[in-house]
Amino acid sequence: MIRFIQFLLFFIIFQTLLAISTQFFGIFYFWIILGANIIFILIMFILIGNKFFSTENLLPCIQKIDWVFFIVVVISIVSLFQVHYNYTGKFNMVNDALFQYHEVKNMQYVYPYFSDEWYAVSLAKESINSHSLPLRNPFDNSFFPNLEMFFHSFIAEIVLLFRLDPITQYTILSIFINTLIIALAYLFLRINNVSKGPASIASLLILYITSASNLPGIWNLIPITMGIILSLIGFCFLSQNSLKMAGLSFLFGTLFYPPFFIFHFICLAVFILGLPKIKDKIWGFGKYIVILLSFCIIFCIVLMLSPMNKVISFIFSHLFYRSFTGNFIPQFSFYYIIPWPAILFAIFGLAYVFKNKKWLLSQLGLGVILWIFYSFSTFRIVIGFERIVFFTSIIVCLISAFGMEKTFTVIPGLTRNPESVKKFWIPVCAGMTLAIFVAVIPFYTQGESWKELILTNSLIQADSIPMAPANNYLTNDDLRVFKNISQKKFFSIPWKGTVIGITTGNYPVSTKGGTITMGSENPIIYRQFLDFDCGKKSQFAKDRNLDYVYSMPFSCQGFEKVDESSEGFILYKVIWEK
Repeated sequence: MIRFIQFLLFFIIFQTLLAISTQFFGIFYFWIILGANIIFILIMFILIGNKFFSTENLLPCIQKIDWVFFIVVVISIVSLFQVHYNYTGKFNMVNDALFQYHEVKNMQYVYPYFSDEWYAVSLAKESINSHSLPLRNPFDNSFFPNLEMFFHSFIAEIVLLFRLDPITQYTILSIFINTLIIALAYLFLRINNVSKGPASIASLLILYITSASNLPGIWNLIPITMGIILSLIGFCFLSQNSLKMAGLSFLFGTLFYPPFFIFHFICLAVFILGLPKIKDKIWGFGKYIVILLSFCIIFCIVLMLSPMNKVISFIFSHLFYRSFTGNFIPQFSFYYIIPWPAILFAIFGLAYVFKNKKWLLSQLGLGVILWIFYSFSTFRIVIGFERIVFFTSIIVCLISAFGMEKTFTVIPGLTRNPESVKKFWIPVCAGMTLAIFVAVIPFYTQGESWKELILTNSLIQADSIPMAPANNYLTNDDLRVFKNISQKKFFSIPWKGTVIGITTGNYPVSTKGGTITMGSENPIIYRQFLDFDCGKKSQFAKDRNLDYVYSMPFSCQGFEKVDESSEGFILYKVIWEK
């Protein structure tokens, strides 16, 4: 298991460094990426291939195939497949009012659901087309200080390597990468001697952590997804007391999702404090910290003295900031988010984790502290509320496995024939539980706990109700209407601006808030535009140099109707003297 995890780590590091280097030098082309990967595979084969594929090593590996792991992976893939390719449940359209949902059965929607996924698609697409780093805003070609550059570079490289369409096949990538989270959770638990039954159940419970329109999770592929994968790899190495490999994993996890550095730092610190000969270990660890801090200080000084000094203020604005929800505080009650079996068994697992894995408990502790703090405040420290909730929920699922293991160990001791319980009844119970996971796959997307994740504003005594986790914000009619239009500036409702701009190569002046936000100075400008009189509409179009407006119907001189969608959106061409 640990060899597979080592190979996975080096594979991710290689692909990331290959992406960054080729994009930096402007040689980000398919044949170069493919050639480098072929060389990488040949080197891996030479280093480990002969030993692995020898008869004395290959036959034992075949005989020791973990079929439970295989079942866990299959259940994960098939379940996550439902999300975009066989969705049954509630979903939203772009113009839906509060409490308005649509019911659908077996819907196929190949596009992303979450705004940051769309921006990942856009930045990957831009990187592939320009053969450069994803540091340019694709909506206006301006410089974009991308703090999640490593994630977007990696995604662009994977998309290019496998010849995927970043727009229609990003969701396929999401299925496999999120399955990797569940697979790594299982491997982590097995490395820690958790039985196959509890390990499989706990890892599959991650599938049932609530995903919502205001709480991205296992249904989405965003920077924190890769951060969690590298964190789980680091946990596996810490379980093997491999500090250097864990540090390498956490380093790249932080590069993929920078806010994770607080979790990784605390995790390593707690682990080191628990080691024997602690003084020597702290000194050795301290040298690396001093080197890293010195590098950061020099790097910051260079940035402040360079034309890129605005990057420093940009970074600090992302360390301490107000929530994007304004005065609305998300009410993310843990019992609506974490599967109740995970909560129950995690309670039983806390004593074991406290005694044997304080570094894992530190991750839960920090997550719970921030979860509670964010439940009463709109102030954010480094990492957002939604990401804290998702990561902490995964930690709870991991700890629940130790609780299950403890429970399964105690039960045999209370019986007259403990060996029969261990060898027969426990595997039977685990098998029945896996059968339940298989049986509920067709109903996977129909849960509605996301409805309870409201946002509350105590100042005006009002609640904001979430939209459904699935949506259909980009329709075939949108693509038809914009079929022959490209590289034009247009204005629409923010979600339409996002999805149409990315898929058609046009330039929206207002987009949904996320990694890139156009028109952030006034998020309600679309509603205001509809209320404008014709004179203000014309002035608005002139100030922003608009070519088109895509909105609900209005009648004004200077706006010529071109086409209409089935949702009632009208495409107007702006006619004015330039």
